[in-house]
Amino acid sequence: VLSGHMRYYEKTFDSLKKFVLDPLQPDIFIHTWNNRGNQIPNSGYTVERSEILDVDDVIARYQPKRIEVENFEEVLPTVRSDYRKVSVVPVANIVNMYRKIYLADQLRLQEETEYDFVIKARPDILFESEIPENEIANLEKTVYVPDTGNLQINDHVGFGNHTTMTHYSSVYEKIDEYYDSEVSRVAQTTIKGCGVHAETLLNYHLRKSNLTIVETKLRY
Repeated sequence: VLSGHMRYYEKTFDSLKKFVLDPLQPDIFIHTWNNRGNQIPNSGYTVERSEILDVDDVIARYQPKRIEVENFEEVLPTVRSDYRKVSVVPVANIVNMYRKIYLADQLRLQEETEYDFVIKARPDILFESEIPENEIANLEKTVYVPDTGNLQINDHVGFGNHTTMTHYSSVYEKIDEYYDSEVSRVAQTTIKGCGVHAETLLNYHLRKSNLTIVETKLRY
């Protein structure tokens, strides 16, 4: 399951194919934008949106089971962004990221198949190893993530089974609930609710479940 901008996909596709697609032969689901979204590193964290995504090329490379392409400029203004800001990344971008993860997983759930193994990844990930076989064999009530720090879990990649990844991908549905409810700590500051910070939200979401969170040995 791939979500978000397809930035750098020409550079990362071969590693995905070598370490994930060829060994596992998975069905692929993509929920992306009509532009590539290449980042420009500056203090304003701006994103270049001028280059249009070659959707035909994406389909030819990935051969997705389902793909949805949205217009970035039309959707972004409709996303709630009035949460308290706790990071340099615009709040709308964070909400939009989790929205895309959720919608990409909804494409998977449209299938009648209940997949034994589900991996969610960003399109710009450069894989360096296959997913360890012992991790694939132990997915019951477990989600594998790149790190298991006390406060943050990044969204680069995550995997589990049908049930655990359905939960993993549902952060977007819970943002308002988490933001308005309990007390958490973000950047060493206590605030009401879980701040709208990408890695903090995912950490909060997973730790509120009864899932076992395991740090994967997958390299990327």
